Amino acid sequence: MGAGRPVVATNVGGASEVIVEGRTGYLVESGDYETMAARIIDLLKNPDRANEMGQSGRQIVQQKFSCQAQLEVTERLYERLLAKKNQRGIRQIEVEID
Repeated sequence: MGAGRPVVATNVGGASEVIVEGRTGYLVESGDYETMAARIIDLLKNPDRANEMGQSGRQIVQQKFSCQAQLEVTERLYERLLAKKNQRGIRQIEVEID
């Protein structure tokens, strides 16, 4: 997806968390080789749709998985953890990172 190409993958693991069916690629059931082949052929026959799906996937990767996005997720996690500790009476320490 990060390369701007549509994805045809089996619907296992975390694939459904990043692949939006029909928008960034296609998910097929594990072992369903006929559907997988049909999806790939469809994308090869429709390069405009394939390009559109690929660009949508690239946008999602940039929004959710860029260094900046991951930094923001980590920062929110630490903020929540510090807030929970403060509720228990533990003082908050200010940390500045340059």
